[in-house]
Amino acid sequence: MTHIDTTRVQPIWFPNQRVIRTVLQTIASALVTLAGLAGFLVLFAPQLLEALREILPPSWYGWGVVAIGVIGTISGVLAKVMTIPAINAFLTRFGAGSVPASSASKRNVESAAAAGDGAIGYAPKNLGVDPH
Repeated sequence: MTHIDTTRVQPIWFPNQRVIRTVLQTIASALVTLAGLAGFLVLFAPQLLEALREILPPSWYGWGVVAIGVIGTISGVLAKVMTIPAINAFLTRFGAGSVPASSASKRNVESAAAAGDGAIGYAPKNLGVDPH
């Protein structure tokens, strides 16, 4: 049989909380960015801001709020997808998982199957990750 190395990663703690935090962070950053842009336009380019007011209809404020909501929703969905164990294991290989790549243990499929925990499983006691 062929040996295939798999990355084994500790399960993500509180995945739903991470999704909620991602949505809130994205919405907050979008609001701060828009407020900063509006402040910049008021201070340094009032003529440009006035021209935008003449061109854009009043409903564009509503569209802006909807756009921020859509961006927050998409960020939340992507954060939830990233909590799937197989996706998290894949991301850990590149240093973007829930734990550093250096703390993930490498095991082959046969030894994982012999242990009875599948090809992509978890070995929290072997990771040496301190949650504090």
